[in-house]
Amino acid sequence: MKGKTNFLRMFIFIGVGLLCAGTIQMCSYGYLPWEQAPDRSFPIEVLLIDESAFPPGWEPSINGPRPPANAPLDHYGSIERVELFFYTREQVAFQEVHRFASIRGAIREFKRQKSISFPAGVWVIPDKLTYQSPIADQFYLACSLKSTIPMCGAIGRYEEYLVRFNTHMSSDFMTYSDLERVLEAIDRRMARYLEP
Repeated sequence: MKGKTNFLRMFIFIGVGLLCAGTIQMCSYGYLPWEQAPDRSFPIEVLLIDESAFPPGWEPSINGPRPPANAPLDHYGSIERVELFFYTREQVAFQEVHRFASIRGAIREFKRQKSISFPAGVWVIPDKLTYQSPIADQFYLACSLKSTIPMCGAIGRYEEYLVRFNTHMSSDFMTYSDLERVLEAIDRRMARYLEP
C-alpha cells in the first residue's frame, strides 16, 4: 500500500512538473493552468467609469485612457492594465483597472497593495465614510487627511480584476457623498461586465 501511495505522489508531482514546464510564467505566479482567469469578451477599457459618475465640473483627461506609466499593481503579473485621470479646478482623481492571469494572483496583489498603499497611521477610515462594496470580492476604503489637500482611495478586487480609485477631497468638489456615488458607479460597471 505504501509503495502505491508513493508512486501516486510521484506521478502527481511529475504531472504537475510537466504542466509547469509548458506554462512557466503561470506556475511562477503560484497557480496552475486550470486556475487561469476566464477569457473575457470585452476590452478592459469598458470597465472605466466616465465623468457622469462625478459631481459637476469634473472632466476626463483629454488624453483618454492609457496604460499606467509605472505598473505598481504588476507584482503578481497583471496581464492587462488601464487608467484614466479626471480633473476639476486643478484637483485630480484617477481610476486604474488591472486584470490578472488568475484570481489567486489578484488576491495576493490586493493584500500587497492594501498594506503598501494605505499605511496605518496615515490612512484612516473616517466615521462619515461608511461605503462597503456589495459587489467586490475584497474591498478597502480609507483617507489620508493629514496632507494639505485631503485624499481618499479605494481598492477593490472583482474576480481577477483589481480596481483602484483615488481622489482629492473637498466640500467644493468631492464630498464623502460624492465619493460614495463614484464608488457605486464603479461597482455597477464591474457588475455589468462580470455578471454570468
